[in-house]
Amino acid sequence: MNSKALVPHVPQRQVSLEIWQTVQSMVPVFVDSRMYGMTAGQMSVVMIAGYELGLTLTGAVDVIYVAKSGRPTLRPKGALGLIRRSGLLEQYDWTSDAKSATVTMKRKGDNKAHSMTLTIEEAQAAGWKSTAWATTPANMLRWRLIGWLADMLFSDVLMGLTIADDSWMDVEITADGDVINHMSPTEPQASSATLPTQVKAPEPVEPEPPALTVADLINFGFKAEDILTANEDKIPETAAECEVVKAKLEAEAAEGEEKKQNGTEV
Repeated sequence: MNSKALVPHVPQRQVSLEIWQTVQSMVPVFVDSRMYGMTAGQMSVVMIAGYELGLTLTGAVDVIYVAKSGRPTLRPKGALGLIRRSGLLEQYDWTSDAKSATVTMKRKGDNKAHSMTLTIEEAQAAGWKSTAWATTPANMLRWRLIGWLADMLFSDVLMGLTIADDSWMDVEITADGDVINHMSPTEPQASSATLPTQVKAPEPVEPEPPALTVADLINFGFKAEDILTANEDKIPETAAECEVVKAKLEAEAAEGEEKKQNGTEV
């Protein structure tokens, strides 16, 4: 990730019609470049989600990754970059050796710092998949801990986006905290010399779905002008407004389909 892609933190930045139009004009060029492996719809969601996080539209594609579920997912190093930029990270320390790593974070305003430790033995038992576990396990332990602490202490900074995690996502995470591609069953697993006798990890608890946003409405295929019309010519600003707009547009679509079918039958 290029650190220049980050801009000063802008909490709760709203998406305007002008930003929507800008995204739509940029997306075809990005998709045609084949540099990011995203569809036009995925690229649109990534840019809009990144904009809401305070990123530039081009910087968003360096920080956000599209998981197989189709949802925007933060690259681990991108999550750390967002937290640093927010100004809320008062303390960040980490130590590691051949067997374990410990990461400590403290958020401004909290009474104490929070530390977490993870061992190679725990990684072996979980059977985490990225090949970097075989060559740079200390770095991989550190990024896993950073992800956990970031989710626990800075979920508001990350706006509820999930951090890429190879313990339950089919992703390949690098020692630098990046995500390089989706993993497939034919891709090599971590070397048995480093992580022997892998066992199946417990089924992960699915996170609560994030609150509905304008970006979600666009991803559902609703047009910008229809969204505005359904919300009395205003951009929906809250999850509740987005839910109302979604219900209206779905009802209109269902009614239109019913009329079409009735007309065909006649």
